[in-house]
Amino acid sequence: MIRTILTSTLAAGALSAGALAQDGSAYVGGGYSLLNGGGATYDTLTLRGGVDLMPEFAIEGEVLFGLGSSSYHGGTSELNWGGGVFARGNLPVAEGVTLFGRAGFAVLDTDFTIGGVSGSSTDTDWAAGAGGEFSFDRNNAFRIEYTRYNSNGGYDGYSASYVLRF
Repeated sequence: MIRTILTSTLAAGALSAGALAQDGSAYVGGGYSLLNGGGATYDTLTLRGGVDLMPEFAIEGEVLFGLGSSSYHGGTSELNWGGGVFARGNLPVAEGVTLFGRAGFAVLDTDFTIGGVSGSSTDTDWAAGAGGEFSFDRNNAFRIEYTRYNSNGGYDGYSASYVLRF
């Protein structure tokens, strides 16, 4: 159910982004994120999309895909997928450099095996973070950020990604 809601929300955001792309206010991106917390560390492929509603404010969504398993309390754990929807505040500080903060809700879906016992967890909670975006030109940028995901006991997320603006 949560996966359906998240997928629908991201699809609606993507359709809105297409409508607003004529104004140069939509963006997509992809990169790598490291999530660390609760005794596990996950490598993820991260895809994002968003719409700048005004220069200082955007709405964005992200989807995370786990890239393997992690040691976890003497067993293993795997991040299957994750995603979130965020409000983002932008602060341009120099030509081509923007600092931002974001807050919203995220979901993380994990599987684990400890001592021959297997289980899974899908948890939705708030998430918040901050970062910077460094533009090469009008359409291309590099983004780094930190996000605190409170799902499943809490994870610190560190991300680096490419951004394409329309």
